[in-house]
Amino acid sequence: MVSHTIATDLNNNILLGGYQVSDSLSRNYRIMVLNDAGRRLWNRTYTGAGEVMFLGAMPDQAILVVASNWVCKMDDKGYIRWEYLPLPGCIYHCGMVSDRGECYLGGVGKINWSSPG
Repeated sequence: MVSHTIATDLNNNILLGGYQVSDSLSRNYRIMVLNDAGRRLWNRTYTGAGEVMFLGAMPDQAILVVASNWVCKMDDKGYIRWEYLPLPGCIYHCGMVSDRGECYLGGVGKINWSSPG
């Protein structure tokens, strides 16, 4: 696993996010959670090519995951509650979770906002 981000949750668990290189040499999303003593609680590799860029603990014990081309909220065991795929050409690099659980995302992309006619 190559890690890009590290965070802690409300229980002092350590959240690591990055990617795992698959047999086909693509980079797949990877998340690992360790307890405060450094023992692995769980780890998962998710389908889809990309890299986890930000992990944020949310007030309801969930985890916000911001990946290069995938955003999701998962429970504290790594099961996805909801997910969002950005518009083509958009790549996310960072995120933030407010004390009230509001999610903010940052990235780059080219979106055509012009209206027809």
